[in-house]
This record gives sequence, structure tokens and C-alpha cells, in this order.
Amino acid sequence: MSRFAVISDVHGNLHALHAVLSRIDRLNVDEIICLGDIVGYGPHPAACLDLLLSRCATIVRGNHDEAVLEHANLWTFNGHARAAILWTKRVLEPAQIHA
Repeated sequence: MSRFAVISDVHGNLHALHAVLSRIDRLNVDEIICLGDIVGYGPHPAACLDLLLSRCATIVRGNHDEAVLEHANLWTFNGHARAAILWTKRVLEPAQIHA
């Protein structure tokens, strides 16, 4: 039987992501699935995105991820989330946005 780890709502928090992935590594799972919201709020969206792209078998886009890709209406987010989305759009490389 395969063992899966499911993570979500990283929101650019690289320190926490490293801690979670370290724990997942000790559990010897077969696949990691990310349920989205890799970006938003935290200061390291690019590093989190790159790390999860390299580690996850499946990634589902969350609403914050969709907003960075311009597939969501920014006005559905509160002011702090909207500011984080706009900042994230500026700091990600074009290749990361279209990954």
C-alpha cells in the first residue's frame, strides 16, 4: 500500500515548509500531494514554489495561487491578502508564475 503525505496552505513560509518536509522524509512516504496556497502572506513564495515543484507528485492550485496567476478576482480577498498577492506577482520570475 502506498503512503501519501498531504500538505497545504504553505503561504510562503519557508521555515515551516522545511520543518514539515523534514518530518515527511522521516515517515518514508511514497508521494507528497500539495493542496495549494503555496504563496500568500509569507516572505519566501519563490523558494516555497521551487521546493514544492521538485518534491510533490501533484499540486492543486489554491485561491492565492490562482490570484497570482490572474485567474481570480483580487477584490474577493481582504486587504492584507490582496497586498501579498500583488507583492508576490512582483517577486516571482515569469517561469515560476507559469510553472
